[in-house]
Amino acid sequence: MKSMLTDSDYFAIGSLHVKIHACEVFLKSALDFGLSSKTHGSSTAQKLTLGQLIAALKKKVEVHQALKDLLSRFLQSRNDFAHNISKIPGVDFGTEQGVNNLREFLESLDEDTDVVLNVFAAVMYRWQKLNFPDFESEPEAKQILDKTFALHGPNLGQYFSIRSEVLEPKKNSNKKKKR
Repeated sequence: MKSMLTDSDYFAIGSLHVKIHACEVFLKSALDFGLSSKTHGSSTAQKLTLGQLIAALKKKVEVHQALKDLLSRFLQSRNDFAHNISKIPGVDFGTEQGVNNLREFLESLDEDTDVVLNVFAAVMYRWQKLNFPDFESEPEAKQILDKTFALHGPNLGQYFSIRSEVLEPKKNSNKKKKR
């Protein structure tokens, strides 16, 4: 059966794959730095899968329903896209309707990826402003971050609340236990 996918479809698939990977890396950084008191050091989240990252996020913050729904949909769609693209309901590379269904799926996943990126960009921007207030970024990057933070920064509270135990330093448990 001949595929009905066009060069534009292949480009969209490849571009979205790269964008989702960037989103996952960004989420890992947000977990390691933006949602903790950490300002430098090695990452503990870098080896986690997306599902594990979302679980770790839920341990650090009280995730509100709007973000739970978004992350759940994003995770499911990302996994379908990465592991079962040909098994997505309605997708058939050999028919025009099946390819149109794929395009709609890709567009929806792309939109969800943008929102996830923007929410966690706002988290990282807030973290950077608190921890490195004198840091100067490139003017173009600053413009993008300012716009992202203006859109999502004031609304971070509707997505999650940081758990108090995350902000409090852990008590030193290096004391030797008596046997």
